[in-house]
Amino acid sequence: MSALPRPLNGNERATRGIYHTGIQQLLAPSFGTAINLGTCANVPYDTTDDPSQVKRHIENGLLLINHVKYVTPLHLIEQLGVLDLYIKFDDAAKGSGSLADNSDDTGIFAELASAAPRRSGEHLIYPAKTANRMVEACISDSSGKSICSSKTALAAHFKWLFERMRNADKSKWPGIQQQSSLVYDDLQCKPIPGSNTKPDGLFFLRHCGSTALQAAQMVLVAKPVSLDDGLLPANIVGELGDYVLHMWTEQFTRIYVPILLLHGEKLSLVVFMRSGVVLVACLGPVISSNSRTELVIIKRTLRCLWFFATLGSSKFGHVCDIPSEYLGIRFATPNNDGFTNISLALSTTGKRIAGMREWIQGPVRLFGRVSYLYRVTFESKDAVLKFTWMSVHQLPEGAVYQLLNERCKAFIPEVYASGIVEKDWLGYQLVFQITEYSGIPIDLCIREYKHGGRTQSYMEETICNTLKESSNCVAKAYLAGILHRDISYRNILIKDGKTKIVSWGLSRLHRDIGIKHIKSAERTWRFDLETVLREEPKYDALADMNFSMSIQVLLGTLSRNLTHDLESIFYIALYALTLVEATVDSYKYTPIGFHFVGNHPTAAARVGCLSSANSYRQCFGVSKCLPATAMVLNSMHRFLFFKNGVFIAGAFLTDPNKWHLPDIDEASGFMNAKLLQPERIGDFQAPLGREIAEMRITSVNVDNSTNNGIKKVGIV
Repeated sequence: MSALPRPLNGNERATRGIYHTGIQQLLAPSFGTAINLGTCANVPYDTTDDPSQVKRHIENGLLLINHVKYVTPLHLIEQLGVLDLYIKFDDAAKGSGSLADNSDDTGIFAELASAAPRRSGEHLIYPAKTANRMVEACISDSSGKSICSSKTALAAHFKWLFERMRNADKSKWPGIQQQSSLVYDDLQCKPIPGSNTKPDGLFFLRHCGSTALQAAQMVLVAKPVSLDDGLLPANIVGELGDYVLHMWTEQFTRIYVPILLLHGEKLSLVVFMRSGVVLVACLGPVISSNSRTELVIIKRTLRCLWFFATLGSSKFGHVCDIPSEYLGIRFATPNNDGFTNISLALSTTGKRIAGMREWIQGPVRLFGRVSYLYRVTFESKDAVLKFTWMSVHQLPEGAVYQLLNERCKAFIPEVYASGIVEKDWLGYQLVFQITEYSGIPIDLCIREYKHGGRTQSYMEETICNTLKESSNCVAKAYLAGILHRDISYRNILIKDGKTKIVSWGLSRLHRDIGIKHIKSAERTWRFDLETVLREEPKYDALADMNFSMSIQVLLGTLSRNLTHDLESIFYIALYALTLVEATVDSYKYTPIGFHFVGNHPTAAARVGCLSSANSYRQCFGVSKCLPATAMVLNSMHRFLFFKNGVFIAGAFLTDPNKWHLPDIDEASGFMNAKLLQPERIGDFQAPLGREIAEMRITSVNVDNSTNNGIKKVGIV
């Protein structure tokens, strides 16, 4: 695949109206009025939009705008990996007189091009010879003037165009795909079923028999304003990002999300890639200016649209052909015939199937690494299937489990199957693994215990045991050459009183890890060790959850080490204890130690909370706990934040990379201190360098009102 086109530089973006320096005014009184965004050009928006939504679109668009690259349609087709298919399509089209650019006015594309309306204010005016047909389609009145105005008229015209193409007699189209697998649904007056998302239109996979987001293939967004050369202003980019985020959330097999943007007279295809690239190609006009030359161009635009509409799911946005329901995932070699549903997952385990039961909801971001988890039945065992899109330069989670299996087997789930689905798509790969079901997160476990009438002593004993086992686990992993870097309450699971730590996908390697084991993992997972060692430290200040981040990580340290994982475990134990004490009303209260007000202010607040050996627990919402529990917490508190009786965490505020050697003797109060070798604790120093500006767009808000946040997706 050829290199991506050169992005516009700062001066070019500024002169072409897409370089934004700040938000000074978010709202304008009418459609098409300029919104002052520093050096931003006019940014149109619809007065029917919710003002808070407009604000979010602009803010997200400002983050996204520098990811946008403008390309030709042919270059976009090449980047999507379907250039060979398009050449065959185009050759066949030119071999048919009714499809060629220089043909006479016969054939469906010529017919549709000749019926193209012209714009008159906010309305469309159809040619007199097609007025009766448009009246029958309830699009225009007898004079040819569109019944609707603005973007509603554009969306109605597009719907008519697509339905005419899909239903037309194609017997004279030799060598060209006769049918589209897509069904178009106009969403001007209704949201997508099962969501609050409402683009102007949506293409669904016909064989899925559903209009839910799981079956969505492509989005249509109509804007009555003509965008200069198709260049996108911030609020439109942010709006498109919203639709993309919803589709990412529902479709784990997606490589990219295509959006058709109908702006004024022209139609553009906008493609959001997993890797963070947004490609934009203006396909051409679909509205006429009464020019014979333009009618030829319109015909070419419609031909290109039909090409994309006839691509199957595995050729247009997915790693495989999409079934009507995600009922099961069969893992087999790609040349094996007869397997069903997802047919491209690679594994050395032969033909085995995972029956999908439930989707375990988690955050999904617009770009960057993302994981999808499902409860499944695998060979009669309760299991979890995890798909992860990740950079090819990061360490695959399956490789981490392979390296940890010998030393940490008791504290990590057993891996039943794993492999690579898509090796490299513009720098991102899709991997999967099936592991044993290891229980529920510690916070849900404590809530269940409390609702089930368990005693305070039982719950606190569970929390202390979990703290000790988790600390031993990350210490053993550290000795095996692995630093977790993503300790959170949802990654510490409890089942039948046993603790398991999961989600090792953001882990980092030691340079001195045993070469025998790392070479084996490198061969199995096809990664380059030196590249991983060079790239992974750049994520040090980005990995982890704000809720459980250590003080130094909140401050942006680029020198991660074992104490940061242990500090996260400390916060999670405190949080679990607040649930033991909590009443229904107190769930609404956030203790100051857990109140997030931005990375640096939160770090400063935590330093203040932790400075007192006598009252730190109260600052985190633990007003009372049993003496045995207090002893465990106090031991960990001294280990992490004191040296020879002196509080040292305050120094982190001025130097986030400052390192101190903890008092190993204190560790015996909360873990096996023998696992902490003084010469190894501080050697996990990442070379200081440029922090990756990985964007974190707000996650989709998914309705959790049913099934305790678990969405049913089918049973085999």
